[in-house]
Amino acid sequence: MSDMARQLIENEARLVKAWGESLPEFSDKVRLVADQAVELDVGSPKWAAPPSNAARAAPVTPHRMLECLASTCRATDDPAYAWQAIELSVNNDDDAEVERRLEELLARHGIFAPAADLMAQRLRERDPERALVLARRAVRFRGGPDALETLGRIQLESGNAANAAKTLSRSVKARPDSPSTQYWLGAALSAAGDEDGARQALGVALETDGFPEREAAVAELARLNAE
Repeated sequence: MSDMARQLIENEARLVKAWGESLPEFSDKVRLVADQAVELDVGSPKWAAPPSNAARAAPVTPHRMLECLASTCRATDDPAYAWQAIELSVNNDDDAEVERRLEELLARHGIFAPAADLMAQRLRERDPERALVLARRAVRFRGGPDALETLGRIQLESGNAANAAKTLSRSVKARPDSPSTQYWLGAALSAAGDEDGARQALGVALETDGFPEREAAVAELARLNAE
């Protein structure tokens, strides 16, 4: 094992503590980046200890790790490393920093579906037109059920309930065990005038506990049943 890879792994415990991640899961991420960086000879990681004792004692921070991942991505032109950095940053950076990273990734890899999907989710209320473009792109480039759900929600919020129901039906077909998607399908069907279909979708959603839209699903089903 190279010195750089060893140093990355030695810093694991502090990184895991800083982020509150599980050690086995994060261990694999660190080793992956270390191995790739060694193969490409992209240089020492940005938190590698400089000569001074004070610098050697500097703590490892999430920001340093994320910048190293982004540097590796730029060296390889592989979006996977930048996306990994974004995933790690979502719960640790402010929204502006996450979106800066997303914009940077999309500027280099515009058809990378997970990034297009996440950016669409973030822009859904603030910039619905761009969110719609990004969501459609994510679906087109195989973003899967997540991208379909995002697109369906944007269509529903823009008043296009019929298309939203079609899109969300595709998402449910690809991932039938998602209560959130079942809820949004029910909401779209209700808005499109298909009350029986809406009741069915909402009923399926409510077979599961603990999803974010559960209270809204209960209220919508009660409203439909009262009519």
